Amino acid sequence: MLISNLVGAVDDCDQASATPAAIAFLLKRLQFRFVDPLGGLTRREAARLLGGTAAALCFSRTMAKAQQPSDNPMMRPIPSSGEKLPLIGLGTWQTFDVDPAQSAPLAEVLRALLRLGGCVIDSSPMYGRAEQVIGDLLTKLKLRDSLFLATKVWTRGKQAGIDSMERSFARLQTKTIDLMQVHNLVDAETQLRTIREWKAQGRFRYLGVTHYEAGAFAAVAKILAARNSISFRSTTRSWNAKPRKKFYRWHRTGA
Repeated sequence: MLISNLVGAVDDCDQASATPAAIAFLLKRLQFRFVDPLGGLTRREAARLLGGTAAALCFSRTMAKAQQPSDNPMMRPIPSSGEKLPLIGLGTWQTFDVDPAQSAPLAEVLRALLRLGGCVIDSSPMYGRAEQVIGDLLTKLKLRDSLFLATKVWTRGKQAGIDSMERSFARLQTKTIDLMQVHNLVDAETQLRTIREWKAQGRFRYLGVTHYEAGAFAAVAKILAARNSISFRSTTRSWNAKPRKKFYRWHRTGA
């Protein structure tokens, strides 16, 4: 039967995905004798049916493999240090802004993050109770040393920035924050001066800037060009009316 012969060749999906070229590859690899159990099919119609089935089977195989946890998540080095981080991290906006007394289900989220090879968790004072919930869970589960912890400062004025960052340390219940970022470039120059001072003292390991609007990208680029110690930037790409997607980048300047 055509389909049974095809199923025997689906292992070739390991070398090819369900693209026209891949389907052609499968058709060439298949060796079968034409049998028409339904009657009335031409060879062209049979080939079309076979190609569609190949695509469906390849797609199913690819999706099944994609859903399986990987023991080797994709990593990217931070150019300034060479430290490697997983490409995918955990954001906490809304999802971690919960009553601390109701945060127990989020403990399994953190365990799953680590179990699947992740380690980056990102927050902000802008995210309501998220920092406090994270801090409580990390302390309770004793996971702080296993995570790369990032948060932000989102205010104007030097003292206000200092107060905000001190609150973040208290809420996160840690003496060192891996990455401190200026959220949406709010009073960036003022906050970066304090962040650099605290980084030199060992309170932060890396510093960065963020924004989510395309109109602010020029301002982000200006800061990156003017400073040689920005290790991270976070921006959002948008295409017309399509949903925005957020991308974190390890900037190539910085120590």
